[in-house]
Order: sequence, then C-alpha cells, then structure tokens
Amino acid sequence: MLKNIIYKATALSLVALSPYASFASAYQIFEQDAASLGTYHAGSAAQANDASTQWYNPAGMVNLKSQQISVGGELVNTNIRFTGTQQNVGQMASGNPEPVNGVNGGGLTPVPNIHYVLPFDRWAFGIGIVAPFGAETDYGDSSPLKYSGTKTQLQVIDITPAIAFKVNKYLSLGIGADIAYVTGEFDNAFAYVNQSFQPVDINVKNKGDAFTFGFHTGVLVNFNESNRIGLTYHSKMTADLKGSTTMSGDTSGVVLNPQTPYTSGDNFSTEIVLPAWWDLAYYIKATSDLALMASASYTQWDSVNNVTLKNVVTPFGTQNFQDVIIQQDFSNTWNFAIGATYDLTPKWILKAGAGYDMTPTNDQYRNIQIPDQSRFILATGVEYRVLKSLSIALSYAHFFVQRASIDNTQNITDTYQTTKGYVQSSADLLGLQLKWII
Repeated sequence: MLKNIIYKATALSLVALSPYASFASAYQIFEQDAASLGTYHAGSAAQANDASTQWYNPAGMVNLKSQQISVGGELVNTNIRFTGTQQNVGQMASGNPEPVNGVNGGGLTPVPNIHYVLPFDRWAFGIGIVAPFGAETDYGDSSPLKYSGTKTQLQVIDITPAIAFKVNKYLSLGIGADIAYVTGEFDNAFAYVNQSFQPVDINVKNKGDAFTFGFHTGVLVNFNESNRIGLTYHSKMTADLKGSTTMSGDTSGVVLNPQTPYTSGDNFSTEIVLPAWWDLAYYIKATSDLALMASASYTQWDSVNNVTLKNVVTPFGTQNFQDVIIQQDFSNTWNFAIGATYDLTPKWILKAGAGYDMTPTNDQYRNIQIPDQSRFILATGVEYRVLKSLSIALSYAHFFVQRASIDNTQNITDTYQTTKGYVQSSADLLGLQLKWII
C-alpha cells in the first residue's frame, strides 16, 4: 500500500513539475526556493520566514504563524564548452586524436519546487517536493566527444515530509524524511566498420531508476525575534539504479560472439551516491528595513569514489555485457554565501547575494560527463507584496566558473577513450516564486 502511494505521489510530481537537471557543484543543487536565489540562498537555514524552511531547516517551521504555500522554480541556462581532442584506441578505433572546438554540452532546463507548512500550537508540519541533486551534459552525436559520452543525465525528485517542535521561545527542533526518486542515463557511442566495410557508429543507451530514502534534521536558536542561527544535516542516500542497456544504429555483424547475439539487456545497474551535507546559517534584522544573512555548507563528497555501470551491452569482445568503471575520487567541499534584503517600501523588497562554491572534482579524474570546477556567484532579486497574504519574487544569478582542465582516459568495453583539453562553463539562473499565506 505504502509503495503504491509513493509511486503515485512521485508520478504526480513528475507530471506537475517536469524537473530536469540543473547547474550544480558536481551534481548538488542548493537553490530549492527561487525567492532565496536572490540572496544566493544565504541564511536559508536560519531565516525561517516562509514555507521553504521545511527543506532548509525544518525546525524553522514553528516560526510561521499561519499556513503557507510556496510554488516556483528556476530556469537554468548552462554554457559548457569543451575545446581539445578526443582519441580512441582499441578494437575498431583509429587511434588518431580528433580536434574538438567549443562543443557545448549545456542547455536550458527548469528546476521547480513546492513547499507547504501547517503550524499548530508548539508544533508544525510541512511537506515539499524539491530537486536537491541533478546534472546533465549532452554533447550530441555530431562531435568526436560522443565516444566518451553523448548524454549523461541524473535527476532526483525528493518528497520531504517534516515535523517541528518548539521547545521554548529560544529553541526549536525539526526532522524530516526524504523519499527520493532517482533516474539516470549514461550514453556513448562506438566506432565500427560494418559488413560493407563502411565506418558507422553504434550508439549505446544505459538507463535506470530507483527509490532511495534518507532524512534531514535541524535546530534553530532564536536569540530574539530578529536574530537567529540555524544548523541542518541532510543524510547520505544511496540509489541502486536498475534498468536497460540498448545498442542502436547499424548493428549488422557487430556481435562477435554468435552464441550470445544480444543488442539489448534488462540487467543494467549502477549505484549513485547522494552525499550527506551540513548547513550552518545566521540571520539578523540589522535595522527595521535591512536584514543580513550568511551560510556555510559542507558536503561529504568523499563517499563518491567511482561510478560502475554494470552489464553494459557492447559489440566487442567475447562477452556481450561488460562493466564500465568511471573513476571520480571526489573530495569534500564547502559552499559559502552572504546576502542582504532591504525593504524599499512596504510592498517592495530588494535582494542581493554572493557566494563561492568549491568543486569536488580533481585534475586527474575530471571527465566530460561532469566537467566541474569551482565557481563564484553573484545574485540579485526583488519581491513584491501583491496582497498581505500574497507575494511574488523574481531572482537572477550568474555563475562564473573557473576553467576546468581535462586529461582523462576511460576504458569503455576494451576501447580506451582519451579526452584532453579544457571546459569553459557559465550559467544564468532566472527564478520565479509565489508565496501564499492561507
């Protein structure tokens, strides 16, 4: 019964939200509320002034006086351009480096969210649907990069019921569940000479999905009504994706083992780790009009060593299904944010923020699937109180990403794929959020 409810709720959220991957450090997304995008999520675990606190710090829900619903999202435009060479050495591969000049693996994607909070007495209940992790690169099938990876996509939809209790006027506690639906797609191509001795490409698509479960918990200390500090912990989750692997294209004569002439299989699997992370935040209403805030987030990326794609169909070798190991060796990271809001008039609020987000990747294993580097962020936004119970926020942020060097060789089913060059990336995020006090 519970499983059916979870599947129906997730299916409904997929239809309603249609979330796709965003621009994130590796594949983590901090922006779960478009209104806070204007301050680059600074102080989100301590602000406790709208329904998004059910995700950022569930303890803050008891600070709300009435029911609240918050609905919105960000539209993310990523620019991920690789310049360098692609070389393939192995069965049916030429072995000659091929130049690649500015191929863009980015694009336009939405990242939506929904939050709801119901306070009662010293307790509060909340629930939301967010996308805390996600990443996508798609270099298409017209450049040599397709042999290392055409499309790589990870999507996470997290349903987050939470409850909070006000211990006294200074201290509140909260805890929430994470019911996450994870999907992944990991594609690439093989060069091959068909039975007519013509060079062709064999495309391989590997897809899987799974549910995984975790929790998030938080504490909020209210020094007074305008000065508080919050600490939140989000647990590690591990998703064991299962699905299919399929070859397409001119597959005539590609299977070298006539005893097992497979071009697809249903035993594909891979394990995806969603790392644990902490968020410490501070919020102060410095004057009647000005609020200042800051955050420091720590993500335990060292739990991600590699990604193993199991039972991938291949046209080469004596076995039709092989394992592909993608080494990552991630390191733990910090994310820092500072921000401010200013009440220009009783209806208009101005916002600004800045931040620094470290990358968990390294020069040795960085690849075109996750060509990540550290980045600086500048953000701004406005919020307009349409009514006493209704407001709308519009936010914008730009990500200035450091150049990511890539010198990586992967063994993909007995063919060594070497990608050498650099990726220059940037992103623009535009957010819209509606808040309604019931």
